[in-house]
Amino acid sequence: MAKKKRHKKTKRISNRQAKTFPKKQKIEMTRPKFQADFIKGFGEVKSPAHVKAFELPGEIKMSAVILKLADPLLKKFWENKNQVRLIISMTVTLWNLSMMPEDRQEDLRNEMIEGLVPKGSDAEDIGSIVYVIDLILERKNKYFPDIQKVIVDHQLTIDGDNINLDVASAPVKPL
Repeated sequence: MAKKKRHKKTKRISNRQAKTFPKKQKIEMTRPKFQADFIKGFGEVKSPAHVKAFELPGEIKMSAVILKLADPLLKKFWENKNQVRLIISMTVTLWNLSMMPEDRQEDLRNEMIEGLVPKGSDAEDIGSIVYVIDLILERKNKYFPDIQKVIVDHQLTIDGDNINLDVASAPVKPL
């Protein structure tokens, strides 16, 4: 006589339980067009698969660097998840901007401001974006002046009150 196979019962939850335990909110980041243009400007950048093999255990993690740079802005705008995504994206873009030759930085910075400020905005809107840009670049020069890496890719996940940032970076030749 053949034995019957027993199937494990799948755990089922009621609608009430599903409402009690909300699903994790996962937010995927896409790279803005101007950030992709920055990366193209670096010429020879190694692929993210190569980068993972290259990073040494004792090195500072670029995700921690980005979060440190964006820290004052993240604290101020933490409640709005869209603004958190924008702040992280701007910080990554500005990090890559700071790796460009100085003669190109001003032009790219102006392009970034034009892309972020809607048409017909007043001087206050432009001033606040310039303030954010200056703040992040100032913190980069203050805390991490010697790190010469370009950020090739990043993914941001916001889960309740937790933020998870994965960053792939590649070394660049010092300017």
